[in-house]
Amino acid sequence: MRKPAISLVPLAALVALLTGCAASHSVAKPPGRDESASAPAPRCTAADLGAAFLGTSQPGTGGTALGLILLWDKSAGSCRLGGPVTVAGVDRAGKRVTMSVGFSLPARPPVPLLSANGSGPDSNGRFPAGEASASLLLTAAGAHPASGAPCTGHQVRPAAWRITVGKGSLTAPNSSNASGPALTASGGLVTCHGRLGGQSPLSVS
Repeated sequence: MRKPAISLVPLAALVALLTGCAASHSVAKPPGRDESASAPAPRCTAADLGAAFLGTSQPGTGGTALGLILLWDKSAGSCRLGGPVTVAGVDRAGKRVTMSVGFSLPARPPVPLLSANGSGPDSNGRFPAGEASASLLLTAAGAHPASGAPCTGHQVRPAAWRITVGKGSLTAPNSSNASGPALTASGGLVTCHGRLGGQSPLSVS
């Protein structure tokens, strides 16, 4: 009997605001592999992961600008994302210049595996079909003109994002192909006084 095709899992509704990245992806179970008999996948370490930032050209509700941190498994074996996971903006010297934001894991265990040998997203934030990745939604309120409270003179533009996973960390440049009034010239997220928020739980799909 033919197995039914595995349907795609959409990202969270807020993530759909982002430019061109509302595509979803899923992981197909390798034929003949019995997951119940397999040893549990190890937790992802920072060294296992790749990271990228994707900005949005439109503000969220109330003038809040949005951006995504995308994580994928570049190692030779699948791994399971574990906590704690935090994100903070840093300057070129690696000094933290924004608030740190913690992201919880999906409440319903087990957290899906990230695909081994991940190649990362294309310029639009889309991953190859069947490649499972994680997305962390960042929010920056007050710096966007639509907020009604311009932050002129108090805008903080991180050079990069530091993502801490467990006891290790990795960075992603604060830049993307997106453009808009809440973004830097290189498509990065702008914050007001370094204020940063995030949407929990993070998404794995």
